[in-house]
Amino acid sequence: DHHHQWNMYCARRRALANRDRVYQARAIQGKMLRAIGLKQRRTQRALMRQVLLRLGLDPWSFNVTGPFQDLIDEVKADMKIITAYVKSEKSAWAKGKWDAEARLRVRLANRQRLARASLPQSRQAARIVDPSHKHAGQTGLVLNVTAYPLFPGRGTIDIKLE
Repeated sequence: DHHHQWNMYCARRRALANRDRVYQARAIQGKMLRAIGLKQRRTQRALMRQVLLRLGLDPWSFNVTGPFQDLIDEVKADMKIITAYVKSEKSAWAKGKWDAEARLRVRLANRQRLARASLPQSRQAARIVDPSHKHAGQTGLVLNVTAYPLFPGRGTIDIKLE
């Protein structure tokens, strides 16, 4: 059940990232076509259909693609998540054997340990990456980290901006 949830999460994340890449690629394609004088989408589509059909490409799904490295990085990130999950399950079964409660305790301890490792430590450099934050892109020094025990991987981070 947990494995299925992780797969669904990873697949959804990939699908949303892919959708964003398609939107960005379509915007770039539109700008390129406007630069050569095709101002309306109707004329852009007509030219693309003619050219792409002559090249043997499907005009409905063709798009300017971004770097393939993004997809590779996403697969690597998914593999890290899956590997951590498998290691956690392996240690839970090794320590808890057939006792379901003992396995659950081991899983929770592993999850909290991984969550603490994912949070930055005091006196580390940090960058605010949330694009909706008013200080997005700024860097600073981590002063204090308060982890939320009920929500592993979540917490409050105090940063002194540069």
